[in-house]
Amino acid sequence: MSTLIVTDNEFATVRYYTESGILHHEWKKYCHGKVFRDIMLASTRCLKENKGTKWLSVMFSEYRAAGINAQAFDTVPEAMAWLETQ
Repeated sequence: MSTLIVTDNEFATVRYYTESGILHHEWKKYCHGKVFRDIMLASTRCLKENKGTKWLSVMFSEYRAAGINAQAFDTVPEAMAWLETQ
């Protein structure tokens, strides 16, 4: 599978898998502000330019260690239902 490296720095590695249209984030450590914005904008630009259709984001281990559980949803009702069970 052909892979493009979109971003690779101390905060994240972002790859785009050309054949499957998947953008893949691997967060290495917490970031915010301009650094976070630049990573997200580069990722969005890659999806648009390559007509990508899928986004996979792997949270870094500090979230789990801190007891934070994250989940993505398509609708607010789905998200609310899930949150109420946590």
